[in-house]
Amino acid sequence: MSSSHEYRESQRFPIPKLDAAGKNWSVWKFRVELNLGTKGLMEHVYGTKLEPTNPASSHSPAWIPTTPAKIQAQEDYKREHAEWEKNDHIARQQICWTIPNSLIHHLMQKSTAAEYYKTLKELFKGRSFVVTLECRRQLSKMKLKDNGDACAHLDKMTAI
Repeated sequence: MSSSHEYRESQRFPIPKLDAAGKNWSVWKFRVELNLGTKGLMEHVYGTKLEPTNPASSHSPAWIPTTPAKIQAQEDYKREHAEWEKNDHIARQQICWTIPNSLIHHLMQKSTAAEYYKTLKELFKGRSFVVTLECRRQLSKMKLKDNGDACAHLDKMTAI
């Protein structure tokens, strides 16, 4: 899939920005996971798709592959690493496109999509309870007006 096609797809199915206070965390998380899942990138976000290990890493820095098997292993590594890196960048980009600038600084020192996602989860795990209480407060104050549109009222309640 070409990157221009991926860009068009992300524009066709836009993911609303994550609220800086995390009010829409659960919906944002669901949509990001759905979007990245359709691209086969959830393993990058969950950290289960590990960066390939360079076969040269177990040798001295001056090591040069000399046998056909070692040369093939090095070529396979370069190809797999390039694919892993490209996919991890796509996942990180999707996350960064959908968060406000005020949250970007939390991710700037991170280097993988899994680190990005873990950082955001940590930021908002404690806020979920506060957001839930606020939603309950809003729901308890809602009342259907006389001759009001019941469907619209229910839609508003569901959105909260």
